[in-house]
Amino acid sequence: MPAANRRQPRVPEKAVQADCVTLLRWFGFHVIVLGTVRPQGDHPGTRQSPGAPDLIAIGHGRCLMVEVKARGGRLRPAQMVFRQRCLEADVSHVVGGVDDLIAWLQAEGVRRPLALSSLAAAADVPEEGEAD
Repeated sequence: MPAANRRQPRVPEKAVQADCVTLLRWFGFHVIVLGTVRPQGDHPGTRQSPGAPDLIAIGHGRCLMVEVKARGGRLRPAQMVFRQRCLEADVSHVVGGVDDLIAWLQAEGVRRPLALSSLAAAADVPEEGEAD
């Protein structure tokens, strides 16, 4: 089968969510994770209200709701209602994964805060007090 026709393996939503949390924290957001599996593992859902987002990210003067979806995932009716209410209230709401978050960050003009240690690492220059 030609490479172009091969289906890529589906990435689990749990892995997509972990990547989204990492990205948002890397950009300096405080991230609250709501979308988790129940501790007993007896039910695949969460103990959250229907429609509540998987993540709430606060930072850069913004509050962002994130409904994480693996490729091909769709919003359930309660999630659609929640999203619409957020948009009506001028609260940012992103559906999807890392690519969707990157698009939102770019559209909002959010930049990653630079720390001196990051600058030193990027320049491969030892920080003050480090040996050469």
